[in-house]
Amino acid sequence: MLDERRIGDAQRDRRKPVRNDLELLRAVTTRRNAVGRIPESRTTQGRSRPMSGSLYCMPSEPPLSAAHLFDALGVDYERAYGHMPERDIALEWLGARLPSGAHVLDVGSGTGVPAARALADKGYRVVGIDVSPVMVDIARRQVPDATFLQTDVLDYDTEPGSLDAACVFFSLLQIPRAQIDATVHRIADWLRPGGYLVLAAVPADIDGLTIDFLGHPIRVSSYTVPAYLDLLRAAGMDILETRESTWIPEGGGDPEDILFVYCHKPAGYRSPPASDHDAMPETPAVGATTIE
Repeated sequence: MLDERRIGDAQRDRRKPVRNDLELLRAVTTRRNAVGRIPESRTTQGRSRPMSGSLYCMPSEPPLSAAHLFDALGVDYERAYGHMPERDIALEWLGARLPSGAHVLDVGSGTGVPAARALADKGYRVVGIDVSPVMVDIARRQVPDATFLQTDVLDYDTEPGSLDAACVFFSLLQIPRAQIDATVHRIADWLRPGGYLVLAAVPADIDGLTIDFLGHPIRVSSYTVPAYLDLLRAAGMDILETRESTWIPEGGGDPEDILFVYCHKPAGYRSPPASDHDAMPETPAVGATTIE
């Protein structure tokens, strides 16, 4: 049962103004790291540039797990995050390509709005997974025509070739790079030949960096744009379109860089050997900004 008092207490206890999860990497990528350089991002044309923003102070509290973070945020996450035109375009793009009754997985489904609701309203069989029990409870209330499971994407499994599409909207941010790699390969395996994947991320060269997000300390990892594209290709996906844009947060703020990648699983897809993507290396990729 949704504990409204617990959500309310957590929201009242926040001492910092609400910031969306695109602002977090503006802050992250403009602070000087331990070796004194400013982390960089790259455009699809390969030009290297520092990301915009102001200096950032590291949180003094230990980082929250994804479950604890989103239990505390509840519907505030939807309010801060719910109106992103680029995501709406991605959902329309999927809807124009999927057959009637398509089976779609929404990874990190949150409150179910807007992604799961938009897909369920088109008659698709939507399964949303989220690690937060509070988010799952809200989603079940808001989108009764979809199925929502409380589980981590790292633990979830389904039959290979059983999905027509998968949405991964900013939901890999709180897992280490090695697990991002393995998760992308597993999602590719779950798609049927001819299926679609839309992945959205905040591109940055970081692994295990602790930052402030909506008033809470969390640990985040990501990749630059070229590195994300390389990862998707290594998982056997064809990249149909890459959209880089900026998004102005609800309530004001600086424009933020975001990445949407539209992928297709080719008919001749063969899963890479398990040893290629299931291993979890202990060290980050070369060039990552890592904070212990």
